[in-house]
Amino acid sequence: MFDQTRLRSRIQRLLPVILVLWLIALVPATRKLMAFEWSTGATGLIPTRLSTSASKGLTQNDGRSALLVVAIHPLCSCTRATLKELEDSAPGWKLPYHVTFLLYKAKSQSGSATPVSTHVSDFDWRHTAYIRDAQQALNAEVVEDLNGEQAAKLGALTSGEVLLYSTPDPQGSRRLLFSGGVTAGRGMEGENGSITALEQAINAQNLNAANSQPDAHAPVYGCGLAALSNRTSGGSSK
Repeated sequence: MFDQTRLRSRIQRLLPVILVLWLIALVPATRKLMAFEWSTGATGLIPTRLSTSASKGLTQNDGRSALLVVAIHPLCSCTRATLKELEDSAPGWKLPYHVTFLLYKAKSQSGSATPVSTHVSDFDWRHTAYIRDAQQALNAEVVEDLNGEQAAKLGALTSGEVLLYSTPDPQGSRRLLFSGGVTAGRGMEGENGSITALEQAINAQNLNAANSQPDAHAPVYGCGLAALSNRTSGGSSK
């Protein structure tokens, strides 16, 4: 006859062992997740000065406002938090600014065997709610950046990288005021030192290019622009 009482007793004795084994199994996965969340993205050589010719194509405004550029890859889910931080922070910006989204778009290649590249080349940012909402909230200009070439010229190699340049001097040159990310980790929303640094830079009393104050820099957390489009599978977040 099957002894249920004895079986329950054995299971109860084994429960602590099973729990310990389960926790041990979780450790590698937890470490991997934490390492991913706090792994910084690559940054290239960022120009400390932006000439009139270099800023061509980044803004269509009258040239009297500070210029904030955000590099975006439509397949990077981490960038949602970046745009949310900017949306939440913008109402407190006291000086005129112009925002440009450099939206990564892969060049179409006939006969390409890379589904993601084909997908990104056909991508319409208006179909992704969080990009569309951020564009409206920040009144941002959206520039489709073929293969991330414009972003690369600015040293922005990671989705979610933010660059703030001053108003132009009489020669049309802009000075770098802030570069990097505005989140505490990948996809993390909430107040942090990086968004505070951007706020302080954009609210400085003197945003002109002659200001000698050194630019602020913060680590950027996001996916590599080129790496995302080199994958062979995936899709955009809607």
